[in-house]
Amino acid sequence: MKTFNKIAPTCLLLLTVLLCSSFTVIEPSFNTDYENDSKAEKVMSKEFAYTNNTSIEVNNSYGNVKVTTWKSNKVKVDAYVKYDATVSNTKEYATKSYRISMSQVGNSIKVTTRHLRNSIKHTINYVIYAPSSIESKITVKYGDVALGNMSGYVSVNLKYGDLFAEKLSFGNDKKANNIVAAYGDIAIKEVTWLNLNIDYGNFALQNGYAIGLNGAYSDFKIDKIKFVNSALSYSDLKFGSINSIKGRLINTDMKIDKLADNMVLSLLYSNVIVYSIDGRFNNIDLQGNYSDGKLTFQNEASFKLNVSSKYSDFKLYNLSNGSQNLDGSFIKTIGVKPSKNVRIISNFGDWTLRKN
Repeated sequence: MKTFNKIAPTCLLLLTVLLCSSFTVIEPSFNTDYENDSKAEKVMSKEFAYTNNTSIEVNNSYGNVKVTTWKSNKVKVDAYVKYDATVSNTKEYATKSYRISMSQVGNSIKVTTRHLRNSIKHTINYVIYAPSSIESKITVKYGDVALGNMSGYVSVNLKYGDLFAEKLSFGNDKKANNIVAAYGDIAIKEVTWLNLNIDYGNFALQNGYAIGLNGAYSDFKIDKIKFVNSALSYSDLKFGSINSIKGRLINTDMKIDKLADNMVLSLLYSNVIVYSIDGRFNNIDLQGNYSDGKLTFQNEASFKLNVSSKYSDFKLYNLSNGSQNLDGSFIKTIGVKPSKNVRIISNFGDWTLRKN
């Protein structure tokens, strides 16, 4: 990010994002093997009935939550506690320091942690075994969340912790998975529908269908995605390949390797670079203030270019008539029989458009 030097809290576990030829390979960097931690004690275990309408709500702090999917037609919750080395009498400490509650009313399962002291010398981890279609609502503060292959609705509210998910396949245009995070990193291998709101963190995604991105002071790296609706500020945004993006960027830099279809954006103090725009793209509409852009079209692209600008410079390469430097407002026809439109409204910006 060009305008903000992010300071992460010391308790934050950093997500591992390994660069490769595609874009990102995503794996969790935090240890999720809570059930096999030799220093942790299993203090509670309960099983609950499951139907297609069963939901689970977990509220935890100073600890982690893992959801592992299985084919059994029931839900099992195991609670593990790990004490600091300074705790000499764990039984006495447990009685005075925390309460764990697990219950089921109808189709609703609730798991809750309640701390009785301000001084926390323990970590409470929940390992949940459930069918993939369970509806999950998870709230965690000062801890991490690990999710398996989930087909039910997932809602996560996370502060000062990281999230890793294998696959979130729930969703449609009426209802999407929801993640709200602050001071943490989100890493997802695959998601269909997601609304994400993240501040002071990082988001990495390998493959997705439709995402709403909202946030500030964060970095976003997405390998492959169909549709994005964005409202970001003071952030960095990088895509491998994307079909369509629309929204608003403020003090945010965006880079796209391959754009297939649409780009409709309002820009303020933001920079946009697209390295390759498919010749069959549909529509590009950019409104920029104090913003710069570099757009590279495939050679076969044909379109009508409509520019309205003040205090802006436009450089055109290999679009028509070789190289041109233009300012003010102008209209140009690029290619043969163009049916596509590129509209740019710019105040105080530098723009470069070219064919590769």
